[in-house]
Amino acid sequence: MNAQISSEFIILEFISAPSVPFQMTLYAEKLFIDWGDGKCLSYDPQNIYFNLQHAYRTEEVHRIKIFGSKISFLSLTNQRVVNLLLSNCPSLEYLHCEGNELTELNLSNCPRLEELHCNSNNLTEFELPLHNHLNYLNLSHNSLSVLVLKNAHSLQRLYCSHCHLYELDLSDCHSINNLNISHNFLPTSVLDRLIESLPEKKATDYATLYFSMNPGVSKQQAQILQDKGWH
Repeated sequence: MNAQISSEFIILEFISAPSVPFQMTLYAEKLFIDWGDGKCLSYDPQNIYFNLQHAYRTEEVHRIKIFGSKISFLSLTNQRVVNLLLSNCPSLEYLHCEGNELTELNLSNCPRLEELHCNSNNLTEFELPLHNHLNYLNLSHNSLSVLVLKNAHSLQRLYCSHCHLYELDLSDCHSINNLNISHNFLPTSVLDRLIESLPEKKATDYATLYFSMNPGVSKQQAQILQDKGWH
């Protein structure tokens, strides 16, 4: 492996299927991949878009190691990924890891991340690093009973429906504009506190909150939202 392309490093573990090749998409300037089955490949340094496939002969857990330069986009959608270690990802801005089997996700080494799609996994907890630039977050269809998003000052869109939530604190989300928290277990006290913490909006902001199918929903909350410029 060329040392010049090893500055950024990602490890993932997934369950292979002999009849279905593993697929992932990346934007990077340079790329070297250890596919975990004895095969290692370097990819064209002149390219920035990589749509890769790799076939495995057996159904078992494989570990893939990704080394690269300026990896800004990574998509691993619906690939039976069970572990994702973002060891050093200073350039990563967009991450799609939805539809997998992740139980945890550490973003502390992704300071430039703007969009995260990790819905339909098995996450039981989630937190943001102190310094982050995340503006889009989809956590829907996970197993999060509590979600407290500290330091989420840039977050504009949050989707966390169908998560079994009992507790939700978005008091640090001063830029939030689109929010879906429907189909959870949020009581009246949590919803009242959440609605009170939401910023005032203008009609032209088109701010929306979807919160149906929670046990604590009341008519008074809808009126307060309307008075604050939310739909």
